[in-house]
Amino acid sequence: MFWWGLFWWILFWGWAVPYDAGTPSIFVFNWYSLHNSDWSVRVKNSNHDDLWSIDLDTYNTPRLDWGGVLWHYYRKKQIVLDISLSATTPALLNTLIDTFKKNTRETEWRFEVYLDWETRRVTASITNLKFNRKYHMINFVQDVQITFSTMDPHWSEKTATSKSYLAIAADLNEEISNDGNVGVYPKFYFIFGTVGALGTLAITMWGYTITITQTIATWWILIIDWENKEVTYNATAIDYTGTFPLLEVWANPITFDFGAGSYVCDIAVIYYEKFR
Repeated sequence: MFWWGLFWWILFWGWAVPYDAGTPSIFVFNWYSLHNSDWSVRVKNSNHDDLWSIDLDTYNTPRLDWGGVLWHYYRKKQIVLDISLSATTPALLNTLIDTFKKNTRETEWRFEVYLDWETRRVTASITNLKFNRKYHMINFVQDVQITFSTMDPHWSEKTATSKSYLAIAADLNEEISNDGNVGVYPKFYFIFGTVGALGTLAITMWGYTITITQTIATWWILIIDWENKEVTYNATAIDYTGTFPLLEVWANPITFDFGAGSYVCDIAVIYYEKFR
């Protein structure tokens, strides 16, 4: 009887996505949980893999003599959830439905999913919401389908990965690991302590070099933002030459060349690993 009852449970409600009370909620949008421990809101099925589109784009690159580039890139990602709603009374179900609609009406908001013991995040908007409610569904709706659309096709880790190198007083050769499965652009922070003379900083990875020429003052901060292709020195944008390389999957050999002079600085590398 147990297995027969389980068969009808799965047929009617769908196979349950497991919930662990000791971990973050599995699906969250706009800080609203889509998979509650009491199963009043419960995700039955999810599809968030291999659902993106490929675009072609042309653009001018000022750092490459304004040459035109034709390339393809992943533009969107579709995330589809099948959800059931339940309550103890019809009035509470109506309230739950209203609450659900209010918390899922935002555009360009954080959508989080708990995968592989880690919370990953993407910015999403809802493009489709269906409540397939029948007349006999007094205190439950077993078939709610919600579709999220994102501009970024990749999940980002909720927590940043960081590496630090302290009291650097000479050129440095290191490796930076990217344990995601998509290349990312990191941010580099240089905090200069004692500076005698430093005019040039060059960072090289995979044959690509970004070079900054700047007079450095003690305790001033240099930030190299590879994502936005921007270099700032004490919050002021400064010029640079070269190409920002991509932090590829696995180990990335990187060289910091400080040129001639005397200096001591701390380096922090911060990036969010991404996943398809």
